[in-house]
Amino acid sequence: MALFPKFRGKVKEAVQILVSPFADHKFKHWPASELDPESLKSLKESIASGRLDRQEQLFMAMLEKWPRLRKNLGEIANAVARMEWTVMPWTEKGQQPTPEAQEMAELVESAFWRSEPEPDTVEQGADDLLKSLTYMLTCGNTVHQIKWASDDIIYPRCYEPLSAQFYAWEYNYGRKDRLLLFRNGLENDLEGEEFPPDKFLIGLNKADVFHPIFGAKLRCLVGWFGAACYGLPWLMTFCELFGIPFRTAKVRGDEKAKTEAAEMLQNLGSGGWAVTTQNMEFQLHDAVKGANGLPQADLIKLADEQCDNLILGQTLTSSKGDGGAYALGKVHAGIRKEIIEDAGQAVANILNSQLIPAIIHWNYGHVPSRLPQFVPSIRGIDAEALETVAKAAEIMDVGEEFARTIVKIPKPRSGEPVLRKAPSIGSAPGQYGDAIEAAASEGKKLAPLALAVELEQDAEKGRRRNFTGVGRAMR
Repeated sequence: MALFPKFRGKVKEAVQILVSPFADHKFKHWPASELDPESLKSLKESIASGRLDRQEQLFMAMLEKWPRLRKNLGEIANAVARMEWTVMPWTEKGQQPTPEAQEMAELVESAFWRSEPEPDTVEQGADDLLKSLTYMLTCGNTVHQIKWASDDIIYPRCYEPLSAQFYAWEYNYGRKDRLLLFRNGLENDLEGEEFPPDKFLIGLNKADVFHPIFGAKLRCLVGWFGAACYGLPWLMTFCELFGIPFRTAKVRGDEKAKTEAAEMLQNLGSGGWAVTTQNMEFQLHDAVKGANGLPQADLIKLADEQCDNLILGQTLTSSKGDGGAYALGKVHAGIRKEIIEDAGQAVANILNSQLIPAIIHWNYGHVPSRLPQFVPSIRGIDAEALETVAKAAEIMDVGEEFARTIVKIPKPRSGEPVLRKAPSIGSAPGQYGDAIEAAASEGKKLAPLALAVELEQDAEKGRRRNFTGVGRAMR
């Protein structure tokens, strides 16, 4: 599709960059370091001013210091990026898409997947964008600047994630409640502005009835993060003492004698020997021999379990229950699948409501009411759904279109080779069925596919039989 001459003037407007973070911005927005209970409370409550930057610094510290949290968020993000992302043209129910709708869908798909970010910058391509947008659910908000380019079409060259240094909620009384853009940063701009259209992707977690400023799931884990942070150094302190006997000493003398005694006791733990005098007596006590019931270890374990439950739903290690391992694993896999599908749909909602209209606007000059849609689906055939449809077909009529939607198997294109289910012996029509019956009467106990192979070999030797459609053979 060649770029229409009347839209060439839009290229200059499209490629204009509105926010340009400098290198020093990352040093001004460092993960929080003071993580005592009082500081954690202060960081969590900092959103009362409408600013999200200090809360974001807290979340950065949580990801940096909590391995389980980073693993869980990365697991969801990677699973969403691995989904099948199909652009479906707009169609009325039960009808075929119009040529115009099909062309629009093809343009959107071409524009989305031709991203070309600079490899030595923070710019993201299409795959990284899909991962990044999932963090909207846990961090409450994400903002990406779209950087456009033009070739035969106007397309998003890359996406640049913006930190909360460049946006905040409206705080002033009497003004519309909305997220505002601060082009030069919160520290340099006194007033924010509305986000210009077609330039940004704004993700807000609005999955409940409360204000999106409270939408970050990670807020629920702040307390557990504090417990894990304090539990780890306590546990490490215990490990340093594990197996080492406690030592006490009685000293008769001045301060110098006490200092010498302290050094001797300190070295005794690792050296295994000591020198004493008549002026000092020391005793060795039983070493710590077990770690059962340590509150430090329990804090870390409980924090990790809460993290698993909130991000992944459930895991086999977080809630074993009374069921068997296979049944429990199946249940947990189903819950994880639902969470991944929900995350994928949340990302699709952002793309469908913001990115697709922007692509259409830059290339067509207007945005119709009926637009193509991103439809994410987990790759592969849903075996459980396939089994359900097969059982349902035994007792009722099941529409082909409905069944294909459930099992995620599209209808073959005209002229496309297809696979057929192997017929059972005696069920095939015509001479092929006769051939199978004859083979069965000769005592050939072979599966339909193996029998078909043997019949093919017989045909090559001149003993041809007229049959069609062998089990799972391609037409």
